[in-house]
Amino acid sequence: MIPKYFRCGDPTNKCQLSVSRELVKADEGWQCPCNNSECEQLREPASFVDGVSGGRSGLVYGILAAIAGLGLLLMFLTGGNPHRDKLLELQGRLAPLEEKTGALEGLVSSSGEPSIDENSINSFQKTAESLVTRAESSLRQSDEIEITKVSRSLDEQIKNGQRLKQSFNRPNSGSGVQVAEAKQLVMDIQSLQDEGDAAMELVSVGSIEDLPAFEDFDEEIGQVLGRARKIAVPRTRTGDTKLLELANKQIDTSLAKLSSARERLSGFVPAPESPFDPAEAEFVIGAPGDLGADLGAALAAAWGDGEVFETSGLQMIDSASKGKLVVKPVTLEEGFRLLSSGELSVFLSDQTPSESDLASLGATKMSRSIAEVIALDALTFLAHPDSAIDSIELGTVSLPRLGIGALGSEVRRQADRFGFGSVNGSDVSGENAALADPGLVALGLYHNETANLRAKRLTVRASSESLALKPSPFTIATEDYPLSYRIVAWTKQSPEAEALSFVKFATSDEGQEVVAESGYVDLRLKPMQGNVAPEILAALGAALGVDRISSAVRLSTNLRFETGKSDLDLKAQADLERLPRYVARSYPSHKVVILGFTDSVGTEETNRKLSIERAEVVATELRKSQVDTRSTGLGPAFPVDTNATEAGKAKNRRAEVWVAMP
Repeated sequence: MIPKYFRCGDPTNKCQLSVSRELVKADEGWQCPCNNSECEQLREPASFVDGVSGGRSGLVYGILAAIAGLGLLLMFLTGGNPHRDKLLELQGRLAPLEEKTGALEGLVSSSGEPSIDENSINSFQKTAESLVTRAESSLRQSDEIEITKVSRSLDEQIKNGQRLKQSFNRPNSGSGVQVAEAKQLVMDIQSLQDEGDAAMELVSVGSIEDLPAFEDFDEEIGQVLGRARKIAVPRTRTGDTKLLELANKQIDTSLAKLSSARERLSGFVPAPESPFDPAEAEFVIGAPGDLGADLGAALAAAWGDGEVFETSGLQMIDSASKGKLVVKPVTLEEGFRLLSSGELSVFLSDQTPSESDLASLGATKMSRSIAEVIALDALTFLAHPDSAIDSIELGTVSLPRLGIGALGSEVRRQADRFGFGSVNGSDVSGENAALADPGLVALGLYHNETANLRAKRLTVRASSESLALKPSPFTIATEDYPLSYRIVAWTKQSPEAEALSFVKFATSDEGQEVVAESGYVDLRLKPMQGNVAPEILAALGAALGVDRISSAVRLSTNLRFETGKSDLDLKAQADLERLPRYVARSYPSHKVVILGFTDSVGTEETNRKLSIERAEVVATELRKSQVDTRSTGLGPAFPVDTNATEAGKAKNRRAEVWVAMP
């Protein structure tokens, strides 16, 4: 290959070659004396003749003209010019390469840059969530036919997601086949250029009059090579890279869920044959949503000492001691009707019944003769660990974008219960949704969240006056956390002996251990250690008649009252039965102090008196069990919920149990 020549065109004249304007021979390994990183872009090409003549191309071309005449005479005498024949051959081989370069340029310019279709992404996400929900439902019901159908749909949707992602990511890897063809084209043109350079080197030695024509060819092939190289360089997206990243993340999240669901379906093993016909069941428990599958079945299996068989949405236990047991899903509306008709032995509910529901059981109010609290749970707010959001205030219009769960899901059912179901949010929920989208706050259920939760739990404030609290076994057990709720076991007015036995087991220490193992918050009393507000310490000291309290611990219960009355509710009555044994065992040297609180209805003086009266009701009951108990009240101080709603006021009407050491 012959050397190339150029002059330095640095406009700043920082390079000495740009000042001297001397011709430079670009031999292999040549380096710019000023180490200019843009040297190649600043080079002004010089002709081969300029290079070999030291810049005296005019003289050379004059000589060439004279030689050309002699060359024509020689051609006439010898019959041809082999150098011209070679040039014509090279030009003929360049023509199709140049044509192919132009065709590829046309394909690249017409393809443009694919746009991100947000509607397609949203549609893909909704379909994916729907399929995941169907997959979970088919697994719960062990429906082999539905599992096969959903598996095929999942496979197709995974392919759809991959195609959708590829459709707007294509520019990130050039133009596919076009780039590959252009790279091969560059190699072909370079090979032809090398061959032309070798021929021009021979011309410069033996037939210099043909040199200008070869130089023209060299310039032409250099231009074609440059065009081909542009096509061969992978293109990068010129649009919004953040939008592209978000689109990729959205699709990747849905693809991960689809793949996970597909993997679970692949691992499905048909359930063993049902141990008995459901119609033969001697004891039937009903529960809404997933409550039966998540808690009712575990309690029934432990009570009856049997194994759970899941089939067609039912949990079946063939128990040696309790007979044939079935746990089945029923709606809230169906539950009380089926219980009153005798079709259910026990109904587990997580919502307060209506007057008509109570009437169907022959009752006018909730009573421990027909109902018993057996566990607690809570709706939670989860965010990405890097999210700037740490707290949620309920009842405000500035809620973040929420993941409220898919229609029919247990999270969505609880979201509807607390008034979030109508929020214009996403139909995803839980830890995975929060981790996948830093801008989303996802709703979750406490009993579904493991100890190694990676998402961030947010504190929740019921109003601007109340405390901001995180869900925990203590804040849920006391029901201070505003989105906590009770799970109640309901029986008929005159229940069968087995129904009473089941409820008694559920509230026993053994049953409460099952509750805790199932992820729910159990009713066993626990202490809360930590800083105590000065106002609380002062109230405790006043109740005990001392100036100083050396230690004070609050227990994990709030004893609540009906509006304007000193009557304790269901859970409070049960907790009063637990308190004497627990205090005697765990705090034999402490004094028990009951602190009463009210809602904000009424005057400060009225509420203060009412809070003292309510606290004394509890203290009197504990004294009957030989528990040394004092009492006092703080009126509407330290609200744990809003006083703007009846439900919030009911939570503020409470008595806290403290054990203190003067």
